[in-house]
Amino acid sequence: MSFSARRNGKSAGNQLLAERHFEAAGQRYSEGLEWLEDLELSGPALEVHLALLANRCQASLKRSRWSEALQDAEAVLSREPSHAKARYRRAKALLELGQCEEATLAVEELDASNEDVAELLRRLAAPAERRPAAAGHASTVETVEAETTELVRGRHTVVERQVEEDAEAKRLWKEAEKAWARQDYRRAISFAEGAQLELEWLRAEEQREKARPLAQQLLAVHVMQVRCHVALRDFATARGWALRALQFHRHEEERLQETFGMAHALRSSAPLLETMEAVAMGVEALHSFSAPLEPHLKSLEQADFCSPLRAALLARRAQLGRGAEAEADARRALMLDANCRDAQEILRRHKQGYNNE
Repeated sequence: MSFSARRNGKSAGNQLLAERHFEAAGQRYSEGLEWLEDLELSGPALEVHLALLANRCQASLKRSRWSEALQDAEAVLSREPSHAKARYRRAKALLELGQCEEATLAVEELDASNEDVAELLRRLAAPAERRPAAAGHASTVETVEAETTELVRGRHTVVERQVEEDAEAKRLWKEAEKAWARQDYRRAISFAEGAQLELEWLRAEEQREKARPLAQQLLAVHVMQVRCHVALRDFATARGWALRALQFHRHEEERLQETFGMAHALRSSAPLLETMEAVAMGVEALHSFSAPLEPHLKSLEQADFCSPLRAALLARRAQLGRGAEAEADARRALMLDANCRDAQEILRRHKQGYNNE
């Protein structure tokens, strides 16, 4: 099985996780890990390996399989000690297992301003009798069963689940924005994917007052994907996400109207949607030898993150042009994106032509 197919297996597990099929998701992640056993764990293979472990850890937490979750979290941290999700999930698993001293040490290493971390701190500060009991330390089987039943029932109430997932979605979105700001686009994509999962779970239980904010947040996730893929010069994928954003907006407008009576609830997103349409059409024009490029260059001017795409369009126009105008377009392209290879190649050929003369 190809490496790309293994990546698709991860996506399939994420879809099952989003649909709350936690056991099936865990099985899919396990299959992905088995497929990776014959590869050297470095580069992209290691990245996928850690993502599968971290996601299987989350699936185990959702099923109250604390020991399995702890094992996966520690496996991730053995390779990437700064892995934010794994550090939090390890602390949570330790607390649920009743290993409060270890959990306290683990939580102290986390960001206390994070809402999820703050909740762990509150639980650790609670009276000892209200904490989860460590395995094997209960006085009777009946006590263990009673405490477990109460713990599971409380954790699966709709309100508590919504609070937890809302906090996780906000945390992941903040991490995505931080990664974008430091130009770590691949990590921003990963965090955005995680935020999307959490937001999709919240939609399953959404209420009127949450409906519009959730739709706006999910639309922002689509836009983040477009921004990151444009920055990575993966224009085809960026176009796909832009089209998905437009389709999502249309669907949500109709759904919010029909379900909650919210007419034009997402009208404030109009500028973003115009940019998404400009990206989709610009990428389409980039791969066409007959479409005029000037309208697309103008429509993308207002979006700062579109500089690599504008550079690619200018380079394409330079390829189709001649002489000084083509050279000027190539130079403009490099001003927008110094790593535009097509523009670099055009200028190199122009320089060779001058030297030959």
